[in-house]
Amino acid sequence: MLAFIGHIAQLIINPRRGWEDIAADSPLPRRMLLSGLIPFILITALTSFVRVCYFTDYTMVDALQNAIITAVTYFATYFIASFIISMQIPLMETPEKSNEGAEQTDRVEIFSASIVGILLLITLISNLIPLDLSLLQYLPIYSVYVIWKGAEYLQIDRSKTGRFMIVAVLSILVPVYILGYFFHLFT
Repeated sequence: MLAFIGHIAQLIINPRRGWEDIAADSPLPRRMLLSGLIPFILITALTSFVRVCYFTDYTMVDALQNAIITAVTYFATYFIASFIISMQIPLMETPEKSNEGAEQTDRVEIFSASIVGILLLITLISNLIPLDLSLLQYLPIYSVYVIWKGAEYLQIDRSKTGRFMIVAVLSILVPVYILGYFFHLFT
């Protein structure tokens, strides 16, 4: 999990260099999922209980509901993003650098896990800070910049970067908010 958090930190500090390092390390997607993303999802979900200490109107039931919603939302978002991007990426890749099927799928899964990891880090920070800061609501915009820099990692044709951005944002950022909103309707 520390390697996963290291990749996320590097993507936040310097996205272009972070994607280059991920490409050089070529982590295994399954390992990144099982030993990086899933434990990070669980840790972030558990930080919902910290808010009970800060806010008097926030109960343990609220914390449990938020923990479950956080875990399910981010886990589902990873799979939604991987599926949608993997379906669209053959139409956007550069012809001369086109990956083979397995390598292309690996890159998409690593890309999706990394961006979801950034969003998880934002949620983790917002759970640990005893204030409701409006600044934290705008931090996911930075993940759009990281997505844009990840186009080179996925070997997207420069003329199709706009389409890639639309697909990536709609498949990663939008499900987080839609699923979160949907699940909070039942609480």
